Amino acid sequence: MEEIVCKYFGDSSEKLYKPGKNQRYWFERKDINNSNRIARLQNNKEQVWWWWTRSPGRVGIKAVYVHGDGNIGIQGNNILKGNIADGCCTGGIRPALWIKI
Repeated sequence: MEEIVCKYFGDSSEKLYKPGKNQRYWFERKDINNSNRIARLQNNKEQVWWWWTRSPGRVGIKAVYVHGDGNIGIQGNNILKGNIADGCCTGGIRPALWIKI
């Protein structure tokens, strides 16, 4: 959570360390850095994707995820979100690598 909230997509650390009273399912719906967290397939501005983080959600069998509009779902997301049968499961994992040069 610290990496996606404080480091790589803008600094929203104050909201992470001092959560609002209604902050149960979402990190912060009106966070100014939400737009930085949006994932798009091949820079397609129309199609946005949700993506999992490596952080566990409030429910141990789910992972924290970033919604298509950049909001962070701290409750967690199931393995299948959307309907795979009709091809509408638009989400996944956003790989990250640390490479020492």
